[in-house]
Amino acid sequence: MKNMLPLKHNPEKGSKVVFWKISKFVKRKATNAEGENEGLFGRKFTPFIWKVFNIDQIEGIDFSIEAAEERVFSPIETCESIIAGYTTCPNIVHEGDEAFYSPSRDFINMPKRNPSKVTSNIILFFFMKGS
Repeated sequence: MKNMLPLKHNPEKGSKVVFWKISKFVKRKATNAEGENEGLFGRKFTPFIWKVFNIDQIEGIDFSIEAAEERVFSPIETCESIIAGYTTCPNIVHEGDEAFYSPSRDFINMPKRNPSKVTSNIILFFFMKGS
C-alpha cells in the first residue's frame, strides 16, 4: 500500500485476496512392511492476505493495453510425423490445459490445441512421456 500513496486511489475499494501456502512436513518416522524407515507427512496451511485493486480503481497511471494479435495454431510438421510414427505410443487425449501421463489408465493428456498456450515445454513433455 505504501508504494501506492502517490497515486489517487480509494483503499476501501480494494478487495482482499487470500493465497494459501501448503507446506509439507514430517509428522513422525515409521517403518514400512519391508522394514525401511519412512516419514509420515502432514500438511500445514498458511494464509497470505493481500489487498488488490482493479485497474479502474487507480488514477494516475495509463493502463492502456495494446490489442494482442490473434495467434493461429500451426502444428510443427516434423513433430506431427514423429508422433504419427509411434507404434507403441499410449492413447493421446486432448482435455483440459495440462500435459501429463496417466500410468494407471495408460494415456497421455495434452492440452487442447490452443495457439496462445502451446509452448516448447508441452512439446518436450510429449516426447519425454510418449517415447
